[in-house]
Amino acid sequence: MTDLPSETEQESLLALVGRHAVVGAGSVVTKDIPPYAIAYGVPAAVRGRVDPGEDRIVKCERRHE
Repeated sequence: MTDLPSETEQESLLALVGRHAVVGAGSVVTKDIPPYAIAYGVPAAVRGRVDPGEDRIVKCERRHE
């Protein structure tokens, strides 16, 4: 059995994802993601947002690989 982090350590490991935010599959969330944000990557970064009234993407960076 592994040692579990204390309650204080668990709080420092916590990152919050805002309401209606989208996080890409395989992303590693290390910081809070605001509401209506689109985030992806390792570590996850906010790369766009969704317009809550229109239900559409307002701004999103494109990755060129």
